[in-house]
Amino acid sequence: MTRSEFDAFGPWIYEIDEEHGVSRIFLPYYEEKPHLMLFKIPRNAERRRLSPDMDLYDTLVGAYDDHIRIWRREETGVTVTDVRYAEIEGVRLFRRFLHGVCSIYRRGGPIEIVFNAVSMDIMCRFTEIIRAHYRAPKTAFTYPEQQITIPYEDAVFINRIREIERLSEHAQVCAYQPLSPVKAVHENVIRRVYHLFRGLYLRGTVHLLCGSELVVLEKGEQMADGDEYSISFTVIPIENIRSVGVFPSEIYRNSLSCVLRLSSCRETFQFSEDNKQAAAFYEALGRYLTEG
Repeated sequence: MTRSEFDAFGPWIYEIDEEHGVSRIFLPYYEEKPHLMLFKIPRNAERRRLSPDMDLYDTLVGAYDDHIRIWRREETGVTVTDVRYAEIEGVRLFRRFLHGVCSIYRRGGPIEIVFNAVSMDIMCRFTEIIRAHYRAPKTAFTYPEQQITIPYEDAVFINRIREIERLSEHAQVCAYQPLSPVKAVHENVIRRVYHLFRGLYLRGTVHLLCGSELVVLEKGEQMADGDEYSISFTVIPIENIRSVGVFPSEIYRNSLSCVLRLSSCRETFQFSEDNKQAAAFYEALGRYLTEG
């Protein structure tokens, strides 16, 4: 039996099934065909401000054998975007409190899917489908095993690594940056006073090799744009990285910036300047990409 969308409405993502159908706004643009996963994402609004005659869902996402399709509700109607798995260079899941973002790094430019983090489990399954189908090229890059101990206070990393190890044939921890206090190179008086009381921190990160992929886990409260208490999971096939650079940070004192460039975007990670293991890992990866 199909439930009324208004009765079922909440912050949750619903997979399309007999109980939860495709929203009416998407039906003229939707073609029924076999899929690996199909789900709809609600608009960010309080139920008390909505009514049964309103369009309650902003996004419909389908994963198929060779591509994903994204339907979005816009002011002028619905836009439909197809992304072939062969175009995808990596994927990132980000969560800050209940705000979630899935970033799909495609060659034509990143695509973001915003969702409520109460449905993170569904988005994790969606991410695994992408990873299983984007055909990560085999890599010849290897790195010596490192003796890296992650302390108990970073249990969120430890638990996530255990989960990765359960799903991957081999997960090798190559670098670790603990959450660390840091000072900004430049900041205005307001930010300086704010950080005097709240502190400023480098994000905690763990960097792993999982088969042909680079996996980076992040958490922290350092970002000036308000990413406090956030956590993210980034996966990029090694052979999709165009170049790697390790430089003195222009943002934080006594720190290093590691920049990974893809064809249409880049990822930047920060390390303490005394984190020799992290610098050595990314310098080795950079040499491999340059010489290979």
